[in-house]
Amino acid sequence: MRSVWQFLGRILFWRYDRGTVPYDLLVIVIVAFVFLSPRRWFHDQPDIVTPSQQTPVVCLADGTSPAKLRCHVDAGLLPRSERSPELQQRVHELLRTRAAELKGRTFAIEHIQPVPGENGAVLYYDVSVKP
Repeated sequence: MRSVWQFLGRILFWRYDRGTVPYDLLVIVIVAFVFLSPRRWFHDQPDIVTPSQQTPVVCLADGTSPAKLRCHVDAGLLPRSERSPELQQRVHELLRTRAAELKGRTFAIEHIQPVPGENGAVLYYDVSVKP
């Protein structure tokens, strides 16, 4: 019984020298596990958030002035051009219809700043709003 525990202890703590038969068998078992195990066991797909899964418009009070709001608008809802009257008009329309803090109120957009992701594509627009 003691030899079984020693054997398991050597496997668990990897106490076999390189080039020995037990070492080679352990490596073969590990490699076989890596290549033969089903993908569904690991769920290794990246979490991709689509525009329908996230809130397209989020507004919070700006820390610099209590009257100002800072809103994040999902880039998937806007035209591709970064600076244009069309972009500002579309942002204003989205904020007017989708931001609870701005529904039925008049407001002015002070600036629109694109926020890029890791790959350089615009994730969302940071919009400063003055009600």
